[in-house]
Amino acid sequence: MTWVVILAALDFVKTSIAQAPPDEVVAQFRRIETNLAAATAVPRQVQEDLADLEANYADMARRLAAAETEAARSYTRVASHIGATLRRELKKVHPSLRLIEITRKTGRTAEIEQYQQRRRVLMEMIDLIASEYERTIRDLCGLRPELVRAGFAEYEQRLVARELPEQIQINHQVRQHYEGCCAAGTADVETWKKELNDL
Repeated sequence: MTWVVILAALDFVKTSIAQAPPDEVVAQFRRIETNLAAATAVPRQVQEDLADLEANYADMARRLAAAETEAARSYTRVASHIGATLRRELKKVHPSLRLIEITRKTGRTAEIEQYQQRRRVLMEMIDLIASEYERTIRDLCGLRPELVRAGFAEYEQRLVARELPEQIQINHQVRQHYEGCCAAGTADVETWKKELNDL
């Protein structure tokens, strides 16, 4: 009976570490320790090994939580920066069209192709940035929401301290895009682009 408990404990450890939330795993370790303590003829080394395993798991869980917190902080800053870059490039679209129109009216046909080429490059750049922005927002949706929200709030505090009102607005908009994407499960990149451009 004792070895059945030990084998069940080891099987639990293999599957639970990968699947269960850290608090639940620690609680299950406690139950296993209690069952082993009640069992007869459990080698002391097995009990010590299980205690070491629990301590190692708890340390690993703390490190994973710290890493996830830092990932959320980093990704929120990255998303906000990409949002600002996307906005900046979007603001160039109307002037580029206007330049082509003015050049066309003046009859400088040689320059029209040059300006049209620049506009094509601009639009390709916007598509690339928008794609990266979408990917980053989706990645944020894979993290714990409370950590992501804390990351946005912390970054906003830094922006306020540096007196960057435009970037604060962008950060708010990026957070709304994150919240909407996570809630809906889809990304509406064209709407996002319009919203960033209209800020």
